[in-house]
Amino acid sequence: DVFGIWTVIAKVDIMCTVATDWLWFKVNFYVMNLTVIPTAPSFKKTTTASFWVTFTTYREQPIDVLISLVVYDDLGVPIGSIYQWVVVGGVDRKAWCTYKSYNITLEIYIPKWAFVGVGTVYVNALTGLPWNCGRAYCPEAMATFVILKYT
Repeated sequence: DVFGIWTVIAKVDIMCTVATDWLWFKVNFYVMNLTVIPTAPSFKKTTTASFWVTFTTYREQPIDVLISLVVYDDLGVPIGSIYQWVVVGGVDRKAWCTYKSYNITLEIYIPKWAFVGVGTVYVNALTGLPWNCGRAYCPEAMATFVILKYT
């Protein structure tokens, strides 16, 4: 109920003269529309799986965002993780109050011991590393793909 466009209206009487002013502003996540898409529907064991991570923001002031990606095999065993820092916002002063889109590609090696079947990838946008009290900028995104046996 907090997210959306808000309007603040102020009215004041100064020596019998009424002055009115208003301001509208948006309340949203710093990072929005976070998605992760495997670059292929399936990956073989002992190869590298790559994933497209996309997100948008309205931010005008730059902030550092930690994009973390974790891959699990068919039995829910984590088989790899990676993270990358991205500077978000403050890129183009001519595009005021518009979405800024970001696209990055992250890769994870699928080890020989990973279980064959449906793999799951989770991606988060964080303020910092979790063990350093990093918090989420937005809800987590996930996708599935197939882990195939190696030949």
